[in-house]
Amino acid sequence: METEITKSVPPVDGPLSGTFEHALDPKRRITIPAVWREVMGSVSHLYVMVDPHEPCLTIVPPAVLMPRLQRLRQQPLFDDGISEALRDFFADAEYLAVDVQGRIRINDELLAHAQLDDVALLRGIGVRIQVWSPKLRPRGKKIDPAVVANAAKVLGC
Repeated sequence: METEITKSVPPVDGPLSGTFEHALDPKRRITIPAVWREVMGSVSHLYVMVDPHEPCLTIVPPAVLMPRLQRLRQQPLFDDGISEALRDFFADAEYLAVDVQGRIRINDELLAHAQLDDVALLRGIGVRIQVWSPKLRPRGKKIDPAVVANAAKVLGC
């Protein structure tokens, strides 16, 4: 079901892939790479939240989050389990404006959670972006064919 909100959100028309390392500027803003902004369309806002499985942050474009929120709207408004899960998931999330240079300013508490000081490592993982501290980055810079083969198997490629 398409609503006015989902009509105005451009679809992500390609995978967000690759790894970029960016210094946080003096105002502690992170720049979203231009190639990813192009893939996401001209988004004016992004959602940033704690990753539930990794010691990093996750950036989600509206086109990815809106269909999931639409499904949540079909749930009972005052279901205790759903209310608690929504509170736990979204209470510390942010809805951030993307400036004309593609920068976002994540709040200090979320930056501290991910141990982000001067540099952010942005990793495209299909439909979302993970933001890592370089000191917490999983795996080194070497490409491990066995890891890629396992990922392909899990994804059914």
